[in-house]
Amino acid sequence: MNCFIFDLDGVITNPVEKKVTQPELFTFFKRILDNGDVLTINTGRQIPWIEQRVIKPFEKTLSPEETHHIFISAEKGAVWQEQGKDFIVDTSCSIPKEIQEQTEKLVVDEFSDCMFYDSGKQTMMSIEMLDGTDIALYHQRREDFVRAVKKILENAGITNLSIDKTNISTDIENKGVGKDLGIQRILTWLDEKNNDISHFYCFGDSPSDIAMGDKLYAENKPFTYIFTGQPERLSEVNIDFPLTQTQALFDKGTVEYLHSLLA
Repeated sequence: MNCFIFDLDGVITNPVEKKVTQPELFTFFKRILDNGDVLTINTGRQIPWIEQRVIKPFEKTLSPEETHHIFISAEKGAVWQEQGKDFIVDTSCSIPKEIQEQTEKLVVDEFSDCMFYDSGKQTMMSIEMLDGTDIALYHQRREDFVRAVKKILENAGITNLSIDKTNISTDIENKGVGKDLGIQRILTWLDEKNNDISHFYCFGDSPSDIAMGDKLYAENKPFTYIFTGQPERLSEVNIDFPLTQTQALFDKGTVEYLHSLLA
């Protein structure tokens, strides 16, 4: 049995349109489950967003038994769910309400031209690129935003939060969460299900996604890491394991690799 681990934005969904624009992905997901393998998602997104834009359109093609072979680690491991069951929230990861309010006001007052405050998260803050915004412009404006957020945290004496810059969002989160915690949620779930995994296939597109490979490497798991993002961004992190860079970028890169593996 294999386990497929997918980041969401830029791997399954298009990073600019923020939806599935490669319907062939659903065909490959169905093939993964038909082969008796496991399908997991490790993302910073919240559960309702994932269910609406990814799971529900795909779930229509599945049997109830196949549904239970899908697991989601959301909000970077602070929220998790086996499909067909209620999701679980680690409330210890939550951010103080006053920090949330100050950050939301900052976004509305100074950065609403290219980003918005995602109020749907339960344990973290995500300030996301507006749909259709040029990614390079968003990255440029984001540097000013990050400096302003750091001042908010410093003035409040907050030391247990970190700032993670992904391709299309800025995540302010508890230092205990991350893509590595998401991997731990997945591994724990696999153990609880008594699934014997012979190989992991892990897909990411941002430097912070490399933490997924770091965790699998540290746990001595046999895995292939597939990077679908811009290759120059890999210089931002240290990488201690081999990875495969797709020629096509983002969701098209995922299709490219899955086609070579499963077609």
